Amino acid sequence: MEQVLARCIVAAMEGEQTRGARGVVYLEKEHTKYLFPHELNPPAFRERITDLVAEDAVRHLVLVHKAELNLHVSLLICPAGPPQLL
Repeated sequence: MEQVLARCIVAAMEGEQTRGARGVVYLEKEHTKYLFPHELNPPAFRERITDLVAEDAVRHLVLVHKAELNLHVSLLICPAGPPQLL
C-alpha cells in the first residue's frame, strides 16, 4: 500500500510540473498516470470528476482507481500551502 501511495504522489508532483495543475492520478493495475479530467471515460464519469477537481483540487489529490469494470475515486488531503523544501 505504501508503494502505491508513493507512486501516486510522485505521479501527481511530476504531472503538475510537466502538464499543469487540476489533474488526477489514474491507477490501473500497475500503471499510474497523471491525467486531466477531460481525458477520462465514460463521459458521465468525466463530468463528475471535472466538477470535483474544479471544486476541490487545491485541498485534495484526486485518485481514480480502475478495478475491472469499476472506477473508484479517493481524495488525499494535501498539506496547506505550496510544498517547501527543507
